[in-house]
Amino acid sequence: MRKLEFKPYCKDWKQQYESEKKKIENVLGDRILAIHHIGSTSIPGMFAKPTIDLLVEVKSIQSIGEELCILGYKSLGENGIKGRRFFLKSEEGKRTHHVHIFENASDEVQGHISFRDYLIAHKEEAVRYAAVKKESVALGLSVEEYQRKKAPLVEEWTKQALRWVESREN
Repeated sequence: MRKLEFKPYCKDWKQQYESEKKKIENVLGDRILAIHHIGSTSIPGMFAKPTIDLLVEVKSIQSIGEELCILGYKSLGENGIKGRRFFLKSEEGKRTHHVHIFENASDEVQGHISFRDYLIAHKEEAVRYAAVKKESVALGLSVEEYQRKKAPLVEEWTKQALRWVESREN
């Protein structure tokens, strides 16, 4: 089991995202429709695992193979989410980047982006999320235990986020 580690928000995370985004664009080219910075490192001020999450929207998931391996990524297939291609990059035994590839307009894309935007706009919910992270570290939880602990909250916030986005569009 992996040890749970969080760090205070780091302004460099945005630059790290931008740098990795360019590398991915060079490898996948015109198959990409959009690349988004997601996860806790995309939320200003958030206490986070120092792993940059990138969500890549593509025209067709079938067009994606093992190309990201040339950038040092390891392919983990769907890794528990149907219709996703998941890649991770590590340096010195620590994860540095996750790439989640989905087809355009998938429910997963909207959920991840809405969740991020909701926590940025609703600071009180971001504070609650940070408290769950801090409590998990204090309890000595592993990454896997933390993921199980936060799952109901993430599901709740994602539903709220989708409703929030929908209400803003009407």
